Amino acid sequence: MRWLAVLPALTLYAQTSGSPALTPEIVRLGHIKAHVQEILSKIPDYTCLQTIERSRRLPRTRRFQLLDTLRLEVALVNGRELFAWPGAGRFDDREIGQFVGGTIGNGNFALHARSVFFGHVPRYEYAGEVTVDDKRAHRYNFFIPRFQSGFTLRVEKLQGVAGYHGYFEVEAQSFDLLTLAIETDDIPEHLPIAGAKDTMRYARALIGEKEFLLPKSSELILTDMEGNENRNRVTFTGCRQYTGESVITFADPPPTSETPPPPPTPVVPVTLPEGLYLTVVNDTPVRFDTAAIGDPVKERQAQRANHRPARSHRPRPHHLFAEVPGPHGNLPPRDQTHRT
Repeated sequence: MRWLAVLPALTLYAQTSGSPALTPEIVRLGHIKAHVQEILSKIPDYTCLQTIERSRRLPRTRRFQLLDTLRLEVALVNGRELFAWPGAGRFDDREIGQFVGGTIGNGNFALHARSVFFGHVPRYEYAGEVTVDDKRAHRYNFFIPRFQSGFTLRVEKLQGVAGYHGYFEVEAQSFDLLTLAIETDDIPEHLPIAGAKDTMRYARALIGEKEFLLPKSSELILTDMEGNENRNRVTFTGCRQYTGESVITFADPPPTSETPPPPPTPVVPVTLPEGLYLTVVNDTPVRFDTAAIGDPVKERQAQRANHRPARSHRPRPHHLFAEVPGPHGNLPPRDQTHRT
């Protein structure tokens, strides 16, 4: 079963109820929102390597069992989350549910925080002081009703918008965001989903020469009507500024004593005929305890290609670029025969 939790761009509605009394907690909330909004607004378009560890727990069992590990490039570009396989060279504009099968979601990279701290949709409630990673922090609960929500749940071809609530925690002195947690409620009855929870952790990180507040990890748990839980643990590493398309210039380069590095050799994809058998040798060492779906690997043709009914093709010193397959397509460390 394919599950998807999506948070697209939200339509924000202004509250029409009377303004509450300006308590110290409300005044502090205004400062917190202004601080987080300023930080999020100044973050440039950027990309990170996203590692997703997916596991499943059946009812009446204690432990989650690992299903697979994915590695993707995720980018925030013009307020949208885009995805690509590592080394692909371009990002895909499809929704992540069309890009990756199984239990998957978006929003934990940037969109959840924007929905909570921008606009006037959420209703807030102060929940007191807490300690987060040995830091004194303030916690606020928030509530977003279904008719003002943009949180979309999908199961196969079924989809519906759910309301959600949660909390955020900010460092007491700097007001930096530390934790953001959301949980769905008022789920449409036609969806076979009992609940969804997503918890995100934040920390300051460098993009170029400047420091920004970015997500460092998240944990998404989706529960079906039978009590089965699907968990995605996500970490974000190697964040850098997204540069988009290359800039072409016809000006002479500045003089330098250093020899510029040669341009990278382009990888040209080819379409192989159906029924072609290839015996290849891995040129990329693969550690199965750390490898993830999406990791690029390099393979070398070892024997002549066998194609029926056409005649065999003599081996050439070609290299094949592939990705680590899914959990049922283990990549052996020795010679392997591939069929297209």
